[in-house]
This record gives sequence, C-alpha cells and structure tokens, in this order.
Amino acid sequence: MAPFSGIKKVTLEEEGANLRPSTRQKLTRFAPALVILLLSVLLLVFILLYALVPKAADQRKLDVCTSKDCISTSAMLDRSVDFTVDPCHDFYSFACGGFFKSHPFTMATIDRGISRFDQNTKTFEGQFFELLYDKNLTKSKDPEIDKLFQAARYFFTTCAAAMRPKSDWASRPELLPKGWNYSSNAITVSSVINRLIKYLDNFTSVEDFMARLVKINSSGFLQLSVNAHARLKMVVKRKRWLPFNSPIVTLPTVNWFGTNNLSLADYIRRMEAAGVQLELNSTVDDLQILESNISALFASFDSDNSAFQGTAAVADDAVIANFSGTSFRWTKFIDNLDGQNPRLNNDSRLVIESFSFLMRLLEQLEPELQSRSGILYDYFRLQAAMLVGNELVTGKQIAPSQHIVSTHQLQIDFATDCAKLTRTLVPAIVYEMFRKTYSDESYTKADEVIANVKQAMLENVRKASWISSTVKKSIEAKIIAISRLHYFPQIPLEEMKKFYGSLNLFEKLQNSKTLADVIWISFEVKYVNKIWFLTTDNPDNAGLVTPHLFDLMDINAFYEFNLNVIYILPGMLFTYVHSNGPYPDYLLYGGLGDTIGHEIGHAFDRDKFEHDFEAHSADPEVTRTLQQYNYRTQCLIDSYNDLIESQAVGFRKGIGNQTASENFSDIVGINAAFRAYKTRESRSGKCGKTPQLLPSRLLSNLTFDQLFFVQSAQFYCFKAGTERIRQLYAADRHSPPRPRYNGLAMHSRDFATVFNCKLGDPMYLSDDRKCSFW
Repeated sequence: MAPFSGIKKVTLEEEGANLRPSTRQKLTRFAPALVILLLSVLLLVFILLYALVPKAADQRKLDVCTSKDCISTSAMLDRSVDFTVDPCHDFYSFACGGFFKSHPFTMATIDRGISRFDQNTKTFEGQFFELLYDKNLTKSKDPEIDKLFQAARYFFTTCAAAMRPKSDWASRPELLPKGWNYSSNAITVSSVINRLIKYLDNFTSVEDFMARLVKINSSGFLQLSVNAHARLKMVVKRKRWLPFNSPIVTLPTVNWFGTNNLSLADYIRRMEAAGVQLELNSTVDDLQILESNISALFASFDSDNSAFQGTAAVADDAVIANFSGTSFRWTKFIDNLDGQNPRLNNDSRLVIESFSFLMRLLEQLEPELQSRSGILYDYFRLQAAMLVGNELVTGKQIAPSQHIVSTHQLQIDFATDCAKLTRTLVPAIVYEMFRKTYSDESYTKADEVIANVKQAMLENVRKASWISSTVKKSIEAKIIAISRLHYFPQIPLEEMKKFYGSLNLFEKLQNSKTLADVIWISFEVKYVNKIWFLTTDNPDNAGLVTPHLFDLMDINAFYEFNLNVIYILPGMLFTYVHSNGPYPDYLLYGGLGDTIGHEIGHAFDRDKFEHDFEAHSADPEVTRTLQQYNYRTQCLIDSYNDLIESQAVGFRKGIGNQTASENFSDIVGINAAFRAYKTRESRSGKCGKTPQLLPSRLLSNLTFDQLFFVQSAQFYCFKAGTERIRQLYAADRHSPPRPRYNGLAMHSRDFATVFNCKLGDPMYLSDDRKCSFW
C-alpha cells in the first residue's frame, strides 16, 4: 500500500473551510469583550439613573465643608430640624421643631417670644463685641479713625459698666473714659433733665426752637448740607417708576426740601404753587408722620407768590398741621425761620425731618418741666426728653407711664442692649469697624447672588403665560431697572472724620465722668449723626431716607418704591454672606437669595402692581392681566385665610387680605431664589469646586435642594405664647410664622417635588390649586 494511502485528500476549498472558526469558537473568542460591553452599558444606565434620581447618598462622595461658617450653620440646622415630623405634613414644624424643643417655654418666651432671628442677632452682636473688646481687630493707621472707634467703645463700655459694675468691661480701665466715676454713674432724673431745662430756657416757643435749629451748624435735628446740587436734582426731580415710558413726573411725596438761594418759606411756596404736594416724612423708628391734613395746610397758603413777599401767609387755624393733638404754628415757624436766616447759602439744600423727640406727646410731666409754663415745655414731656436715656439703659422703648429705670432693675441682657445702643448712636463708625474686617470677596459674592436672583425673576416672568406681552415687557423693564442693590452707605472717611471731629465726640466721651454725662452726649449725637448720613453728598444714599437708617446695622432689607431700589442693610450682609472660607450655594441662596427675591417681589405686590398699570387700564391687554392678577391675589387671600385659621389660634378670619402683599413677595421670592441656585448649580458642574457636604450625620439624610428650604425657613422660626403671637400679628402685614412659611412652601413651584410630597399630603397642592404668579 502506498504511503499515506489511507489519508483523505483535502481540496483547497475544504482546507479553507476547516480553517474558519466555528460559532462556538467565535463566542468563546469574543466573550470577554461582550461581557465588558454589557457591563459598560449597565454601568452607564446605572449612572444615568443615579444622576436623574438624586439621593442623599450621592452627597457622601463630595468633600465635607469644614469652614467656620459651615460648621456653625451645620450645628444650627442640626439642632433645628425635627426628623420625627413629616415635612409633607407640616414643613414649618419639620424645619423648626428642633429649635422649639431646645427652647422650652419660660415666662420670658411665653411673654416675649424667642426666634432664630434673635439668635442670628446675638451672633452678629458677638462679632461686634469682639471688635469692641479687641482693639487689634480694628486698628487703623489713621489716628483720627482710631479715635472714632474708641468713641464707639466708650458708648458701649460706659453703658455696660453702669449696668454691671463688676463686669469685665468695667474692670478694665483702658476700656472706660479716663475720668469715669463709679460712685455716681446711676441715672437720675435731675442728672439729665436739668441740662435739658437749661437748654430749653433759651427759646421762647416751639416755633422759635425749630426755626433756630435750621440755621447752619446750629443743630442736628435740622441741618444744611452744602455742595449737594447734583443729588438735590436727582432726589427732588426723581422719576417715580412708571411703565410704558411714561413722561417724567415729579414725586407727589418729597422727603427732601432742596434749595438754591431760596429761603425755606420761598421753597415751600414755589413747590406748592407748582402743584406739588409736600409731606414731611418721618425717617426714625416709630416717629409720627404729619397728619393727613398736611395737604390742607399747604393748600391754605395763597398760591399767588406776590402775597408772600417778606411775610408768611396766614393759614387758617382749622387746617394747620396737627401733631397728635397739639397745633404747630407753621406761619410763626416760617416767620422765625426767615428772621433767623432769610437767605440760605448758595449751593445749599435744606433737609427737614420730623422726629419723635419733637413730635411725640406723652401723658405725664416731671415736676421740673411742670414748673415751667408755656407751650415749649408742654411740648417736651419727660419721656421724650429722656428717650435716649431710656434706650441707653434698657435698649428698648418703654411705656410712657414708666420712669427712668434704675441700675438695680436692669435685665441680664445688658450687653445686647448696650451693643444696640452703640450701633444706633454711631452707625457710621460701627459700619466702618465691620467693614475693615470684612473681605472684598464677600461683597463680590453678594453682588453675584443679587444678579442671579434678578435674572431668575426675569426668567420666571417670561414663562408666565397669564401676563400679556405688553405688561410683561414693562415688568421685565422694571426688574432690569432696579438700581444696583446697595448694602452699605457710601461714607467718605474724610467727611466722617470731619463731621465727628466737629462734634468733639471723642474728647467729650473721654472726659465724661458719669452715665448722665454720656446720656447727654448721646442726646446731642443721636440725631445729628443721622442727619449727617442723609446729607452726605453721595447719590447712592438717596434711598436711605427711611426709618431703617437709624438701625443701619440691623439684619434687614427693604424695597424703596419711589426710587425702584432695594437696600440690604449691612447687618444682613455681614450675617448672611459668609467670608470665613467656603459656603455652599444652597445655604447662601436659601438665606440671602431668598431675602433678595422677597424684596424684588415687593416691586410687584398688590399696591405697586395696581399703581404701575392703573393709568393704562383702557388697554385690553393690561385690563386682562390686571384681572388675572386680582384673581390670583384673591386666591392667595382665601388660601391664607384658611391656613391662618387652622394653624394660628386666636386670629380673626380675613387676615389674609392684610397680609397679601407679603405672602405674594414670599412666594415669587422663593421661586426666584431656588431657580437662581439651580441655575448656578448646573453651570458650575453640579456644585462646582466648593465643598458642599455639611459636617452632620443627620443632615446627610437630606438633599441639597431640601436643605435650601430648611435654611430658608430658619428666618421664620419663632416660639412664643399664643397671646403673644396674636398681639404681634393680629394687625401686622405679615402672616404668623407657621402659616406664613407653610403657605410659602405649599404655593412654591418646587417644594412638593423636592420633598416628594404626594396628593393627600397636607403640604401638597396640585398646580391648579396653587395661587401661582411667577
């Protein structure tokens, strides 16, 4: 047999076929790749699902924020949240329940109440104490500025030492004036009233007193400021915000009287002849504004200018301005004014304000005042004369029937009261002390929050389908036109040094021996200081003609309608814009951002909205939008009526009407703040580089979006007895805290989604039941 004869011959085709891998071989060969591919797809799906359904777990992979502000805020929220409460059942109790539990009822909390805001204020005051206690924190290279800082310390330390002679403030001689005498630091009526009597004896009447105050450099109650032409034109002739490019109009209510080579009498007459209604608006806390018949007073003046040559017009006694029942003789005042100062200096303007010290009529007279007869002494009742003294001792306004509080009756909150007094007396100096320790980066951060919330409000308005295009354009224009939001007064240091230097403030305090001395100095400084603020030549301060100026360092913000400006007081800035390292956006926008949104909302609340568009009601689009706005406002009124009735005891039904504007601003404000926060989050790559996770195990169970609302609610945490809450809110424009924030959350666009609230949950409202604006 031939070799290999048993082996089958294989053709080329068959050989190729044998070389091809079988299906099984193919699967075996590609199995690893297929497994990897399949796992990759599954991983991608998992990642997408994980990203689309954010849970608290994803926060644990982020960096923990360990800055000082993160730690303090985390501790505060950790103690405030009550996880035993379902947020979809009662969010206010969820966000503030821990705060309520940690502050059990006492006589003080039942009668006065305690709030998270109080704690924020104490934290702010704690920072102020540090600045007062440690000179190194505010040491300036300028010795004159250092003197002013020391003057502020003297106001605080003399107050503290008088209240607590054994306190640390009193035991450090370097903190007190060099001549301070402990043996006579108690407040007595005679220690201050005698000086007041001597002062008042120089005047023959109230009209003479006020007229002489007007003279340049004669007093701080009424004071002239020079070189203010540009600002005068801006303020007196400022356009009130009107939509649709309305023609320029003069403000019907003018807070300032400006003059150029005119006497006050001439200026009033010219303004009245031009048809401008003048009103002397109060600018200090709880001051009385002139009665409504002020317009009748000015109307009584003869509009013929020729009648005013050399003499004042004679006003009918029946229509003269009435200050709480006491007639003030305007004609005699103008006569005295023209006699004292017939012509004001060139480039001057006159600022007139009504003060509680002058306008307040109180029930009782001290014997020292009663022994003097005449309208002047009737006008200056004891409690008015002692107003500053009472604030120095108690930090609070007391009932007219009470007398000066003696040192043994003082409350334990002396440090808080003395700090408040100091900030009220010399806010410019205190502001400069804070500003020196505050970083420029924080101002930049505040500007960014403001701009983002404004932009978010714009976008929300544009998406509101119920607003006609004509009205929408006007609303958008008004938001854009809101002036740069000022959060501090523009105070030139040189002007500040010159002003306080002219008062010899430091020297007077340095040489004071008793608290009575300090009271008299504060009596002189308090009003003078405030008027100086108002008469500085910086246009940025124009809108500060408000009661807030006296509490410049308060934690507050407000909207000025006439100027279309929002002001954030320094206390708010220093409290809610944190400069001690990183701070997460959900906390920043839940705090400051919510406040900004609320104040922007006030530009469009019920009164402002109607004012802006009532002149154009003939336009069908405007009419339709106004009807929709009113319909939604009534929805809000009805909803809050029910909420307040069910969640706040002792309130009459119908309170939703008086709180409608604040409730509206709450809702559109939180919507804008949340949108701004989410927009920033998406642009910065889910949280940017800032550490976001708070150092709290409990809070890690909440998402950042949920913490946004928890942070926002802290401002409203307030515990008090039922009667106290009723007293505070029965006639207030704000709703009681619990229904206020629960209502805000229920009507907000995002709350239910963020907390996964469902139909049937008390905090859930379907879209058709929400009183939505934008």
